[in-house]
Amino acid sequence: MRPLRLHLHDFGSFREPATVDFADVDYFVLVGPTGAGKSTLIDAICFALYGTVPRWGKENVIAHALAPSAVAAKVALVFETAGRRYAVVRALKRDAKGKVHTAEARLEELLTSVPATAGLDELMSAVARPLAEGAAVTAEIQRITGLEYKFFTQCVVLPQGRFAEFLHAQPRERQDLLVQLLDADVYERVRQRAVQEESAATQAAAFARERLARLTDADEPAQQAAKARLSSLRALDDQVRGSLDTLRNAAGEIRRLAAERETARERVAALAALALPPEVPTLAETVRAAASQVREHAADAERAEAEERRAEDTLAALDDPGLLMSLLSTLDDHERAAADLRAVEERAARARAGLPPLAERARAAEAALAEAEQARDRLRDAHAGADLGRRLVVGQDCPTCLRPVERLPHHPATADLRAAERHVKTCRAEADQARARRTEAETELRHLERTAEDLAERVTRTAHDLAAQATPLVTGTSTSATPPVPDEQPAPAAPEPDEQPAPAAPATPPAPATPATPATPPAPAGPPAPATQPTPASGGAAASTGPAAPAEAAGPDAFADAGRRVGAAFADDDASGRDVPSPGVERDDLEGRLAGVRAAERRAAELRQAARDARARLAAATRRAEELAGKADRLWRDLEAARDTVVPLGAPPLDRDDLHDAWTSLLAWRDEAAVRERAALEERAGRVAEAERQARAQWSEVVARLADHGVPIPETTAHPAGPAHGGTAAPRGRSGEGATGLSSEGVPGLSSEGASGLGEAVSGGAPDEAAVARLGEAVVAAVAQAQAYLARVRENRAAAREVDERARAEEERARVAKELAQCLRADAFERWLCTEALDLLVTAASETLRELSDGQYELALGARNEIEVIDHAEAGLRRNARTLSGGETFQAALALALALSDQVAGLSATAARSLDSLFLDEGFGSLDPATLDTVATTLERLAGGRERMVGVVTHVPALADRIPVRFEVRRDAKGSHLHRATA
Repeated sequence: MRPLRLHLHDFGSFREPATVDFADVDYFVLVGPTGAGKSTLIDAICFALYGTVPRWGKENVIAHALAPSAVAAKVALVFETAGRRYAVVRALKRDAKGKVHTAEARLEELLTSVPATAGLDELMSAVARPLAEGAAVTAEIQRITGLEYKFFTQCVVLPQGRFAEFLHAQPRERQDLLVQLLDADVYERVRQRAVQEESAATQAAAFARERLARLTDADEPAQQAAKARLSSLRALDDQVRGSLDTLRNAAGEIRRLAAERETARERVAALAALALPPEVPTLAETVRAAASQVREHAADAERAEAEERRAEDTLAALDDPGLLMSLLSTLDDHERAAADLRAVEERAARARAGLPPLAERARAAEAALAEAEQARDRLRDAHAGADLGRRLVVGQDCPTCLRPVERLPHHPATADLRAAERHVKTCRAEADQARARRTEAETELRHLERTAEDLAERVTRTAHDLAAQATPLVTGTSTSATPPVPDEQPAPAAPEPDEQPAPAAPATPPAPATPATPATPPAPAGPPAPATQPTPASGGAAASTGPAAPAEAAGPDAFADAGRRVGAAFADDDASGRDVPSPGVERDDLEGRLAGVRAAERRAAELRQAARDARARLAAATRRAEELAGKADRLWRDLEAARDTVVPLGAPPLDRDDLHDAWTSLLAWRDEAAVRERAALEERAGRVAEAERQARAQWSEVVARLADHGVPIPETTAHPAGPAHGGTAAPRGRSGEGATGLSSEGVPGLSSEGASGLGEAVSGGAPDEAAVARLGEAVVAAVAQAQAYLARVRENRAAAREVDERARAEEERARVAKELAQCLRADAFERWLCTEALDLLVTAASETLRELSDGQYELALGARNEIEVIDHAEAGLRRNARTLSGGETFQAALALALALSDQVAGLSATAARSLDSLFLDEGFGSLDPATLDTVATTLERLAGGRERMVGVVTHVPALADRIPVRFEVRRDAKGSHLHRATA
């Protein structure tokens, strides 16, 4: 680790930002008065790397980094190691409770393309990649530098008071340091890799042996047997090739004869397929009955439609039901408004009568309140006078009359003022309550009067609306007379036998006669007329008794006169109430008219449904007749198609007059032709059977020869088979006996199609071309398999030799890896390695110590690897290093530190460890001038190679003057300050 830049702000005694440039420095010294802050710079390097400082005592203590007056601090370090550049930043802050916390910690790798002499900001801005943040920074620093914090302070930074730790350390502690410095962990990794290599090689060898065991037929006898098998199969191929050609020719002949037999069988099957459809005998009668039903249903539909039209005309002649419903609704509104008006006027009369008592009660309460207030005021004045009299002094001016007081007045006892105040409060509450009741009554009366006005207007409006809406009923714009309905209704058509009878249409409702007729007689079969049925004499108004009778008797102008009288309905209003205008219509009359309209609507709906049912029956009968006609056409086409199939056999022409007669004549011809065609079929089947018998004999001979040579026969050709296995079929006669007399057994590879019609397949079969080809392919395949087996035996022998060699090589590799792992697994290996390294370090340190002590002391290892001193002034006496004096201890520790810094790169197992820096923070004042000169020379030699940086903290001018770069540290009231000076 070699620092390039160190920046600190508010760290320790450095209150102001300070940056130390180490880019071009190999050998420097920090000088300044005691307490100026020289060691703080070394502390800042340790803190930036590991987050702690040696002289703080505990590693987790960070509060000492902040001065008591500082609230935040920051340290940044740019350094290089192993050819890479890094930047580490740590920041601290103090919270409100005074505790110090880490605010930021980050580690980044920087680009090395930026010159090392560039500014701090330029260096830190060239970030290649972030490496760690927070608590992970310290662990990553240990990985990069290869040193833990405790070892870093023993071989890189040697702080005050801990310079001799490595010299006085226990052997185990020195061994741990050397393990890190020498990167001895690489031997453990080598051992682990050796174990892995042993396991992998063992598995590879076992796999090779297992594969070798699976390689069968990999010897010389197996190869000779394969050669003999191949020669035998090649000879068999030559022998059966001619027999297979003969079988192919026989199969072609059999196929030709079978085709002729199939033609004959198809002719017989075509004759057998002719059959009379079961519906042909009864089809003509069914068609005639369907036509008759169509005619009957057409007449029924015509009668039902006439009834429907008459009912619709009757309904159209009646009053509009919407108008009647609107009149009834308006009448309901009028009656409700009139009732509400009467109720409101009664309440208003009661409220008006109750106002005078309330007013009188309010006036009495106001008078009582005024009297109580006057009594209270008089009592208040009496109390004020009595109070003033008690404060008067004879001879002084009276505050009221401004004259001298000659004698004191005497006031009698007064009543309690608070009782008077309470009485006033009670009277005021009663007066307020009386006023509130009077106001509430007046408000209610005004509200009732406004409500009465609104209701009166509503009553008047609804009366006008009734008169206007009733005008069409009176003037004749909506006809109320009902045309007469004939007494006799046409009888509905009788339903079909398989249909349900339609419901009877209801009778026509009663209808008025003529305007001169006093009453309307009811229809013969209709329901009884309602009590409010309108009469022609009243012009549509219901006959009733009561006040409306004179208007009704007056004729058609009665409703018009009532409408004209509505405007004067409120002419005689007085304070006690209003006269409610008459609506001009009667509820019973309107309801009677509406009932008549509803009855006519129901009658029309029933007749409308009856007409729809009649039309539906007509449509169903029509569809039935059309379906039967289509069926007859289809049966004629089927007959023609059936005849076309047997026209080549001489079928006679058809008679188009009668379908049943045409089928009868065609079936008679069929029976005669079937006898001839069946005889021809039996003759052709016999010829096919003989050809198949000869082919089967030759086939069996070839199959037996192949079986003798062990050639596997395909499953479809190895066993004789009947028609179910592919043989060509021959038909039976109608009696079920075989037409050819052949056996049902067959041979493999036969092609068969089941016979149908007059016979079914029973005979055996013969091999076809495909079966013969499969047999030849079986021989060729057997030869190819023998050739492949011979080649595989040869390949297996070569593979067995290769696998055996590979198994031997893997077994040897596993043995070597196992021996290496056992050697590195020995418990004494690490101790032996560290002992050898320590012996080299002690030897190198002895040479330096001999120079520093003018040949008096050397270092050596004891029996337990403790460091001992050889004192030549005492005849080579060996003693413990702890017995040295302070100056001698410094010399020995310095010699070890210099040796450690100089030798660690050569001792590291990977040659990657290198202590690029050495910082000595120890008093050199204990050395005499000669020893000091030797130390200075040694340090100059150590730094002269420019391979490592050496920094010294000292107060000795003789040593500081010999160091080329000097950093002077001074301290004032603002903190520590740094200045660089070059010798």
